[in-house]
Formats: sequence, C-alpha cells, structure tokens
Amino acid sequence: MVRSIRNATVMPVKVEGFKLFSKEQPSTYPQNIAYKAAQMQDEAKANRFLRRIREASAAEALQTNLTEILVELASEVGLDVAKFLDDFSNGNAQKAFEDDLYTTAQFRVHGFPGFLVKYGEKSILLRGYQTYQNFQSVISSLSNGEIREVEITPNEAAVMDFIGKYSSVAPAEIKMALNLLPRELDKYTEALLEKQQITKRIAGNGYFLSPKSNPMVCDSESGACML
Repeated sequence: MVRSIRNATVMPVKVEGFKLFSKEQPSTYPQNIAYKAAQMQDEAKANRFLRRIREASAAEALQTNLTEILVELASEVGLDVAKFLDDFSNGNAQKAFEDDLYTTAQFRVHGFPGFLVKYGEKSILLRGYQTYQNFQSVISSLSNGEIREVEITPNEAAVMDFIGKYSSVAPAEIKMALNLLPRELDKYTEALLEKQQITKRIAGNGYFLSPKSNPMVCDSESGACML
C-alpha cells in the first residue's frame, strides 16, 4: 500500500486573498484533526473531504483552519455534520491525530512529502519527491513481484474513468496519471466537454474538471461548491 495523495503542486492556486494562517489561527492542526474526525465516519468521504480542504485552501483562498469552513466542507461531501463536530471537539479525533504524529516520529519524518509503502509486515519509507519508477521498484521488491502494474491505454474512456473516480481533478493530474502529451490531454478533455460528459470549473489560475452527473454544483466566480 502506498500512503499518499495526488500531488497538490498541480492544483490551481488563487494567489489573491490566499490566507492559510492568521494570528489567531497559526496552525494546520485543525485541518488534520478534522480529517481524522471524518475518517471515523466514512473513509471514502474522508478522502473526498481532505481533497476539498486542499481545493478550498489553494484554489479558493479559504482559511480552512477555521471550524466554520471545515463544517461547510464536511457538509458538502455528505458527512454527518453533528457527528463530525462531536468527534472533532470531544478529543477522539485529536487522539487519532496524535497517534499519527507518533507514527511520523517513529519513522523520523521531518519533512514532506513522505511515503510509507507497506506490504504485509514489510515497509519502506521514501523521503521527498519520488519518481514513478522508484515506486514501481519498491512495490515490486516488497511484494516479491506479486504486485504488478496494470497497463492503461490512454484514451477518452480512460480520461473519463479517472475524472469519474476522483470527482474533481485538475488537467495536470490527468496528464501525470495517464502519461499524456499536452495535445492528447487537450484532445480527450475537449471531446468530453463537447459531449457534455464533464464540466469545467474555473478556480484560481486554472480549472477543475468533474463528471456531468456529479451532484456537486460549483460557482465559477467564488469557486464555492455545494451538493
């Protein structure tokens, strides 16, 4: 298992008004604790919630360490807000986050990104940026070749599957995941837009693509999304 997330550096960024911290809120611990609270309900929704925190922080310039913003994002992805607030504030999520901090201390993780690759009882920690080939070699080594990569043919269907799986993606994420040339990326996404199978949401200095059937509705001016 590779414990990581899609590379946030390819996400659109809204420079104007960007405010991750304030004098009253100088830490990103609230976002981490909120994610642990979401995990206590539903892993899939928690991962979508984590993604929305990143989108809101980087592409929408929202101060996501504020409780009211975190509650709004939790509601957007379908979490039970009452339970979320309870776990967020009663110490359960705080304890879970502290357990994660203990794990990073055990592995002496002092910088980001860090990737803990596990297979059975075996694990390897990779520090800093890693290439696809590095992950491929480590996974093959840990699994004694039992885990092999699945070849994906880059085409319109593969692009649609990727967008559908993650609900909201930046074009660069598609390009990196499917190893597309810029002209290939443009050809496939433009075809899907023309067929009205996907929608385009302007955000920061770029845009996100989502399935047309996605119930999330986003305002192109503010970047705010609602179910």
